[in-house]
Amino acid sequence: MTATGPSEAWYLDSAMSGTEWHWDGTQWTEHARHLQTPPPPTAPTPEKDGVTLAGKLAFMLMALIAVGGVLGATHRSPLPDTTK
Repeated sequence: MTATGPSEAWYLDSAMSGTEWHWDGTQWTEHARHLQTPPPPTAPTPEKDGVTLAGKLAFMLMALIAVGGVLGATHRSPLPDTTK
C-alpha cells in the first residue's frame, strides 16, 4: 500500500507571512509567490440604486400625507349651519 501525501498545490509558508510555496506532490519547488494583501473594508454604502432608508421613509410619509389630503377633501361631511 502506498502512502499518499499532500497533493500538488500552493501552500502558505508559516515562517514568511504572505508567501506561498509550490509543492509538486513529491517535493517543494523553487517557485514562491507573494500574496497581495486584501484592500481594507469599505464603509457600508447605500443601496445599489442610491436610495437610502431615510429617503424611502420620507417618500412613504409624503405619499401618506397626499393620500390623506385627497381622501379628506373628497369625504368631508357638510358643516352644520350655524347662522340660524
